[in-house]
Amino acid sequence: MKTLLTLTFFLLALNCFAQKDKIYKSIDEAKQNSKMVFELDLSEKNLIEIPKEIEGFKNLKKLNLSQNNLSKVDESFKFPKSLEVLNLNANNLSDFSICKLPNLKVLQLNFNKISKFNPKIENIVNVEYLGLMENSLNELLPTIGKLSKLRELQLDKNQISELPQELNTIKTLEKITLSANKLSQIPENLTVKYIDLSLNYFDKISTSLLNKNLLYILLSGNRNIISLNNIEANNEYSGVIDLRYIDFKYEEKKLLNEKLKNATIIFNNDELQMYKIKNGQSFEIKVN
Repeated sequence: MKTLLTLTFFLLALNCFAQKDKIYKSIDEAKQNSKMVFELDLSEKNLIEIPKEIEGFKNLKKLNLSQNNLSKVDESFKFPKSLEVLNLNANNLSDFSICKLPNLKVLQLNFNKISKFNPKIENIVNVEYLGLMENSLNELLPTIGKLSKLRELQLDKNQISELPQELNTIKTLEKITLSANKLSQIPENLTVKYIDLSLNYFDKISTSLLNKNLLYILLSGNRNIISLNNIEANNEYSGVIDLRYIDFKYEEKKLLNEKLKNATIIFNNDELQMYKIKNGQSFEIKVN
């Protein structure tokens, strides 16, 4: 009898673990076992509004609503408080606000039409990854500094010309990508390890840009960096400076290496490939 009970308990536990790994692909399927829905993928369903049934999935942790036709998300929709990952990539969102989600770690809003990111920050205060790539942002509001646990921020391909000083208050921030914006400067002494500033309007490399925490700075395609007089000598910085797609002559490259003698400077794709092979560095930040 004891053996039978042990076996029954084992099978129940095994079924529970299997349910946690299951990815539900439709609302109808999920409704049949609502308490055991931990991950729901409703991408590419041509949705124009978020199904109300989602509010009833009280244990939901991951929700994928990408590649639909959603034009509005606001606080009136009560996502489950258990939610940790919300993917709203590639919709038609022009504005965005959200209910309080104390467990949310990953918020993906890439490839939308958002012109101002201004939700109640206290509703998403524990977010670690925020994706706003390819939207219509022309500014980043100072309230971003309240995301005290943020580790990675993606802002590529917007129209941002200035960053708020409040970014300096986020001590957990490790990676920012800002390629293809309208930046010519950033707040001094950011504590990030990796920053992508490619395809912007930088015309100089200052000492304040190369702080001691920075491992890799990507400045490729900033064609205004053409004068070595605009590059300050810095013997302390020992990270990587990526200057691909800027037309430096051989003698200029030599002088630049002397000005930044402890840095690794990458001038072309071959040098980048050699650096990756030699160092095997990756700047992917995983958020569980």
